Amino acid sequence: MISYVFICILLSILMSIILNLIIMKIIGSLDYKIFGLKDKNSSIFIICKNILKDRILLLRICFCSLLFIVFNTVILTKILDNFSFIMIYTYLKYYYLFLVIYIFAFIDYITYYVYTVLSYPIIIFSLFIFILSFLDIKNIRINLETIILIGFLYLLINKFKFLGEGDFDIFLIIALTLGVLPTVFIFYLSIIMSGIISIVILIKNCFKLQNNRLAFIPFIFIATTVFIAIKV
Repeated sequence: MISYVFICILLSILMSIILNLIIMKIIGSLDYKIFGLKDKNSSIFIICKNILKDRILLLRICFCSLLFIVFNTVILTKILDNFSFIMIYTYLKYYYLFLVIYIFAFIDYITYYVYTVLSYPIIIFSLFIFILSFLDIKNIRINLETIILIGFLYLLINKFKFLGEGDFDIFLIIALTLGVLPTVFIFYLSIIMSGIISIVILIKNCFKLQNNRLAFIPFIFIATTVFIAIKV
């Protein structure tokens, strides 16, 4: 067990470095002004150099890295400790979703934005897997419930503006990948966590509504990770 944890920590650190560099390069290409760049073709070395000059941005990235290392270690350790070839599809599905939501959570935490150029291809891929799942008769009822849930979330956006379009994209990916009940669990847990933090921020700022922007997808990421850690 101890050797598993040590290996998972080292692997998580390595993955964090590589994944974060890739994400920062993506942000630099799509929204280069955030890093104080002159154009979208700047190298990763210039991006890192500019990030080191911005203390707040550096702290945000370090926080994301630490979060990934901790959560990734927990998930990998549990998978290795309870490994079963019968469950390998489920493990891959969970881990795929974990990595995908982390990428969007990182981007949202830094930019307060969800890039559709990234979300749409993943939605299409998830939709393809979802359609294939109809081949199993046992999944038909669950899939129909998932479609109803997606319609409900879409209604929240268009009628009540309860969620942002980017947030809907992420919940759509989760629903297509996990189904209705896990999505409901993740939805409510992320709402509760973000609500608590919002109240704390309002109290701290003496209930001033200005400049109280709060990225929501990081809470979705934490809620998703909690669900995966429970299920693995």
